[in-house]
Amino acid sequence: KAMQKSIQPLPAPATMEDVTRLQAAIKQAKDAQLPAEVIEKAEKMLLKHEDEFQRLRALTMIQQALYRLDRNQDDYVDRSEWERLKQIFDPSEWEPTVFDELWVKLDRWGKKKLEYEVFADFLLHGEDDVTKLVKDIVFKPPHGTEGLLGIFGPRLLEASTSVDFMIPTVKALDDIDVIGIFFCTVTTIDQTLYPLTLVEETKEKRRDVSRFRNFIRREGEEYESLPKLAKKFEVVVCSFDTTEQGYMKTVGNPPWLVMPHDATWERDHLWRKYNHMLKHHTDTALFIIRPDGSVITKKGLDDINVAPQLEDKLWEKAFLKWCDMLNPPKKELTPPPEEKEEAQPA
Repeated sequence: KAMQKSIQPLPAPATMEDVTRLQAAIKQAKDAQLPAEVIEKAEKMLLKHEDEFQRLRALTMIQQALYRLDRNQDDYVDRSEWERLKQIFDPSEWEPTVFDELWVKLDRWGKKKLEYEVFADFLLHGEDDVTKLVKDIVFKPPHGTEGLLGIFGPRLLEASTSVDFMIPTVKALDDIDVIGIFFCTVTTIDQTLYPLTLVEETKEKRRDVSRFRNFIRREGEEYESLPKLAKKFEVVVCSFDTTEQGYMKTVGNPPWLVMPHDATWERDHLWRKYNHMLKHHTDTALFIIRPDGSVITKKGLDDINVAPQLEDKLWEKAFLKWCDMLNPPKKELTPPPEEKEEAQPA
């Protein structure tokens, strides 16, 4: 019965889970010595599943690559955005002249812009150089450096979404001990706006994080009279929205630092650096990290989600708990117990 179900066509393109499940079913069928024609039919279906999965994976990679390249998110890559590849990739990886050649090859109709369909056409027809470039774009960090610059990129917006309020990342976070990254989005990868209920839920979480930040930093009339804390705290908002409209809804009126809208490569890289730790990659989350990027907790939202009457007490407690984890104690290697010598027979 399991095999009969496994060899039915899927209602949607195959996923890795479908491929793995069918592989296991075929192995069990062989062990159980099911009829050869049933196994043969399942193996043909497995090849189809694998092809569908690889095709879907390739198209998803194109979406991600274009998202990184399309800095103004107008749904295509123009020549100035394409030229940025020469700055990101070292000549030892890609010769600058190769990008010029690929542009001519991809822009064969002379539109002076590259759209999703262009990449899909070349990729699905097995163009090796295009395939390699798409993969390299997807897996390439935007900056080959460590520390704050490698995490957030060279610049952040300070308490604004306007490019007029740019501040160097190192200057903005240089003396900060504990950093919160607020990951959020209200748009899907295909640029569809989330349902209104989810948009409102994201706004509520953003308000909670904003109030918590102001409390810890002792900013605003409500908190400025409280004694200062020893460690410094700041929040950086990383929206992974696919439209400017969604980005503005997500970021709102920020009191904090924001990753710029046109820093698409940096925003995508930062999100993917941490999203594998979440149950669902697109969940709204507050990661608490050290300045080197290592994670203190991914459950910052849970830690600050307390009853209003207990906020002052429990918020400070949560922050102090994070501070205690800044320098986790090194595990001491315990020496193995000494072996007792057995008494020699007389």
